Amino acid sequence: MSANLSSDTYFGKIAASDCLFSRLLEKRAQTTPDRLFFSCGEAAYTFSTFNRRANRMARCLLEAGITRGTVVAVLMETTPDYLTLWFALGKIGAVEVPINTAYRGEILRHQLQTGGATICVLDSGFAAGLSDIVAATLVKKVFVNGDSGVPVAGVDADDFATLLREQPADDLDDAPSYTDIGGIIFTSGTTGPSKGVLLSYRYVTAYGVMYADINGLR
Repeated sequence: MSANLSSDTYFGKIAASDCLFSRLLEKRAQTTPDRLFFSCGEAAYTFSTFNRRANRMARCLLEAGITRGTVVAVLMETTPDYLTLWFALGKIGAVEVPINTAYRGEILRHQLQTGGATICVLDSGFAAGLSDIVAATLVKKVFVNGDSGVPVAGVDADDFATLLREQPADDLDDAPSYTDIGGIIFTSGTTGPSKGVLLSYRYVTAYGVMYADINGLR
């Protein structure tokens, strides 16, 4: 099988300039706007409705000072809110650092510090764990999703709902380049502390195309 997994095979399916997951969503929203993108519990999103939601959040992120190259750590469960954030960050060219939600203490501090995150977006259930170590990181602002009654001590905190305010829902004009860094993923750390791996937007998108192809997803 490995002989068929060359990068040319998968990159060749998508023009390099379009090898951005946010751009692929936008194209789907144009060509098949009413087709179901995904459902989660009672919530269901077509390509068009989800793309508009991500566009609104992208503009809220920009208003909050999160722009191209801003490193944003994310401690969230897989929900529509998380997926909206992921695509919105991709639309503005921010760098996402997704962190295992089970991490606490030193391993959490290490990944926040090493990744260089200045912003953290998290579900409220992880606020207490962040409060214990945030002073030893570069994080200056957090957005908390949900109401836990537990503040994040020592850092400016805002409600995740502020990122869902009403905004224009059309596509943004300034897309990042496929060569820009779109994420930092940490290794398993089997030979020492986890190392941060820089992933371009092209890599992240091509990996998804490869995964879909291998598993026969259409």
